[in-house]
Amino acid sequence: AKIWLQTCIESHTTCKASFSSFFPARVLGVSPETLGASYVWLLISDDGERRGEKYVCLSRCWGRKPFLQTKSTNIEAHKNGISMAGLPPNFQDAADITRRPRLRYIWIDSLCIMQDDISDWRKESARISSIYEHAFLVLSATKSKDAYEGMCISGFPTAHKTRTIKTATSTVAQDDGFSNDWALPATGRAWIFQERLLSTRVLHFGPEELTCECLESFDCQCGTLRNGPETAIKRRQNVMAWQSMPPEQLNELWYDLVYRYHQLNLTNQGDIFPAISGLAKHFQRARGSGYVAGLWRGDLPHTLLWYRNRLPIHTYCGGRESEKAGAGRFRDWNGGHVTP
Repeated sequence: AKIWLQTCIESHTTCKASFSSFFPARVLGVSPETLGASYVWLLISDDGERRGEKYVCLSRCWGRKPFLQTKSTNIEAHKNGISMAGLPPNFQDAADITRRPRLRYIWIDSLCIMQDDISDWRKESARISSIYEHAFLVLSATKSKDAYEGMCISGFPTAHKTRTIKTATSTVAQDDGFSNDWALPATGRAWIFQERLLSTRVLHFGPEELTCECLESFDCQCGTLRNGPETAIKRRQNVMAWQSMPPEQLNELWYDLVYRYHQLNLTNQGDIFPAISGLAKHFQRARGSGYVAGLWRGDLPHTLLWYRNRLPIHTYCGGRESEKAGAGRFRDWNGGHVTP
């Protein structure tokens, strides 16, 4: 992973071009020189004094088990220090990994957004796409279904299995550590789908090995995936490439992404638009067309596949139940309902 990261920093023109001075409003400080290796702390950076500094993001599944979160009742205490012992294993591992290349900051959603303040969540969730897009590195707990499984930073098996599958046009070596996207917990989550596509560099912690992904390369520790099919997919499905694509190709790509996105899991169905809003913003810039609830204004005549639900809707009129055959609801790709 160190060699891959160094190669990317020094040699990958596309990855270098994604650099920005953006910095999150809150991050966790992890430098052991400040509070020691046993603590991290919540750092507020609204004044912009740290713009341009490098930070890391953690991408992971929440799971069902409760864990420490930042709330209005403990945010001041978190500024003074958070004991590593009180964090779940994935958070501890992420902080330790961030320290190894002597990076000082990491962004973890549940600790950097107040979880009991809806106004704070709305404000900060609107920045999530930018936070992942401009991170120096994203650590993905790809194999973990919750925060407690750890990121497996040591003890990877020396043997690595591969299997071959035949497609209609070619034979592809498929690695059972990462290539089968939907087999791993994190890659089945809708929020993580956007995070992965927007990020410049992602280090995936799979069940058997590390997988390194950036805008120009895709590699694993055993070398099976080096320059394989996933490399071409990432080159095509990243925000830098979209700017130069012709409209027809952009249309095809967008609806392919929507199709894949629609198969993923959301804990809160109300997040269906926020969890893809970052991708939509970049597509809007590339297309120059208005974005309308998952569709594009210029394509509405071709993409409105709504239908009328003819199931009766029961209403009460003057105390008497009746059926309004003329009322209906309409459904679009996202599963949301619009009532005329």
